[in-house]
Amino acid sequence: METIEVTRVEFNSQDAQDEFQNQMRFVHIPVSHMSYQEVFAVASRIQDRFKASFRMIACEAIYEGAFFKYYQNTTTTFFKY
Repeated sequence: METIEVTRVEFNSQDAQDEFQNQMRFVHIPVSHMSYQEVFAVASRIQDRFKASFRMIACEAIYEGAFFKYYQNTTTTFFKY
């Protein structure tokens, strides 16, 4: 599983943003050393807890020198390199 340098994770809810930071304290891995799959796994757990009342709207990262963005709207998840 590759590790990327995550530079920003943003949710459309401050409660979810706060919960993400709280969850990260229990993971014991700095977010910048997690793979994007691991970041999304944490986000999924939070989404389950909040019953999908929020979504992760952005995740920006650098992987092997390439800038990587994850965005999600109500119908589409896409990656932009």
